[in-house]
Amino acid sequence: MSTRRATATQAEIARAIRALEAAGHKHPRIIYTAEGVIIEPGPPPRHQPDTPVEDEEPERIIIM
Repeated sequence: MSTRRATATQAEIARAIRALEAAGHKHPRIIYTAEGVIIEPGPPPRHQPDTPVEDEEPERIIIM
């Protein structure tokens, strides 16, 4: 039985996972196939605004 060269190294996969997590994707999915490795980003990140959003008060109507 001969051994064949890995299509992707552990270091390359770990680097891709770290990059996805840094971009906000929390659960990347790794799929191993005969042709290579597929890394899917998972659910899209939820970006938070840098500045807090103020709650808008409903418009008040005063009748006299």
